[in-house]
Amino acid sequence: MRNLKQKLLLGSITTLIIVEVVMLSPSSIEKESTNTLLDPNLFIITKNTIATGIPQGKIPEYSIDRFEYISTQHGDKQWNLLAKKANYYKNSNIVHAYEIEAILYNPDGKITTITGREAKYYTEKKELEIFSSVHSKFPDGFETNSDYLRYLPRIKKIEMPIQYLVKGESHESNDQDIFFTSQGLDYAMTTAEILLPKDVKFKVIKKGKSTKSSQKPEITNIFSDMCFIDRKEKLAKFRMNADHTQEAQFVEITQEDLYIKGRIADLNYGNFSEILQNLTVYQDVYIRETKKKNLLRYGTGGISEFDTNKNIITLKELPQVYQDNDTITGDVIVIHRDTNKVEVEHSNAYSEGTKD
Repeated sequence: MRNLKQKLLLGSITTLIIVEVVMLSPSSIEKESTNTLLDPNLFIITKNTIATGIPQGKIPEYSIDRFEYISTQHGDKQWNLLAKKANYYKNSNIVHAYEIEAILYNPDGKITTITGREAKYYTEKKELEIFSSVHSKFPDGFETNSDYLRYLPRIKKIEMPIQYLVKGESHESNDQDIFFTSQGLDYAMTTAEILLPKDVKFKVIKKGKSTKSSQKPEITNIFSDMCFIDRKEKLAKFRMNADHTQEAQFVEITQEDLYIKGRIADLNYGNFSEILQNLTVYQDVYIRETKKKNLLRYGTGGISEFDTNKNIITLKELPQVYQDNDTITGDVIVIHRDTNKVEVEHSNAYSEGTKD
């Protein structure tokens, strides 16, 4: 009986060992394992990528999820690049990143934040390009949208070439909103100066302008070839290119009831309570009121200054004002737009036209 029990126990152990060996055999592991080798071809970039200049048909040396890169110079942070994913091509010295955020550090310690769908970073040149749905927010709240941006950290400059439409906006602390479009943009970070190089359309909305019947915003539109913006001084300078004919070489400005043109225009969009003239137009100036009932008034001169607080226009340098059948000339002519009163300093002539 004892031998029979030993034989049964030995048989059970043998059966258990056989079962374990079968269950742990290589064929069983292959069937039940969820870890499979990735196909290297999955890392090869196809033509669907947005960024240009990415190596095609090549496998990157590294592919990193939740990528972060910090660029420093002499121990100081220059910029920080964050991405959902990034591929590194060692032979080409290129990092190709997706869904990115770039944080650029200004010399004064303030930051500029840029987001976009893809980015290309040159590890040797230390230059960064961002592609598609590029949104930039500068330290003073100025914002832009475009489809491309290039950052040159050695000279602290942001570039958007003229083939790309740029839309920008700024909401100032003095109840003013600024909107613009331009072909291209250059931003010098060290001086906070912006160049809009081509086809500039600039809009300033001053909120809550008082009128006798209601309160409504005052909208000023400015059209020019280019514009220089000094963000520190709150000054925008509008200019025309020399390749236009003389007849077409004018900066044009419109308001609801006013049309202005001149060769040059300067807009000071700072605090109006501290500014005497917020818009000055120079050279071959022409102004015309467009919605005055029973009144046709226009003027010419070398300089035209606009005081928004008092709603007056001052004409200088051989100014002339034409109102109905009258012609007014002098050294300086001041037009009070609310009252239709015209003041003349050192009047040279006053001509009242004939009436039929």
